[in-house]
Amino acid sequence: MRKNVMRALTAAGTAIAAIGLSMTPADAATGWDRCPNTYFCLFSGANGQGTIAYFHVGSPNLAGQGIDNAATSFWNRTVDNAFSLCDGYNGLEPHLTSVFFGAKGNLDPSVDNRASSVVQGPFNCHY
Repeated sequence: MRKNVMRALTAAGTAIAAIGLSMTPADAATGWDRCPNTYFCLFSGANGQGTIAYFHVGSPNLAGQGIDNAATSFWNRTVDNAFSLCDGYNGLEPHLTSVFFGAKGNLDPSVDNRASSVVQGPFNCHY
């Protein structure tokens, strides 16, 4: 009888191990899906790839987020805010582009990898 119990336990353990090996963890968000709802996001790669930085109010120096002069794509998931990408630190000119709420895409090649700061509001870079 003891042998039968041991066989049953061994078979049950093998079945549990097999089930555990076949389970996979939930996939982590990738690409665009990494941008949290209600945030403005910048990505260092095209189409939401690469390093991500996300904001509620902007950043005076994108080096702090590891994306200074490296932004290539964006997604504005805020409800009603626009953001300006500025070539200078602290929201200084020249103004590169404004991104309105709901907009998602790649930056124009003329402003790709040029943003040094982000400020809330359209056309809001200043001297």
